[in-house]
Amino acid sequence: MAVVGAIALFTFAGALDARTAHINLSSEIRIAIQSGADQLGQASSVLAEVPPENADAAETAIKLALIDTFRVVMIICAGLAWLSALMAMLLVESRAAIKSSTPKTLG
Repeated sequence: MAVVGAIALFTFAGALDARTAHINLSSEIRIAIQSGADQLGQASSVLAEVPPENADAAETAIKLALIDTFRVVMIICAGLAWLSALMAMLLVESRAAIKSSTPKTLG
């Protein structure tokens, strides 16, 4: 799960950068938003410093970056679930196969 968390942080940072690229923000605010990316939702704590005309766009960008991150994490988790189901299907023997392979006692 630690790998998924690292992927989530990496994805959020990239999505946040992409989503805020078109917003007119100062470099200080952009750096502050990116520095909060390692805490996922805490990037919104910088919104108080964003100029009012860009505050809504910045808040929306942060929310959409969280959604993008959640989507990637869910796709990874769904893939892992399918992989585990496939491995179980291939590796776990059925009860019928176990009964037919046990030796019968002569008696």
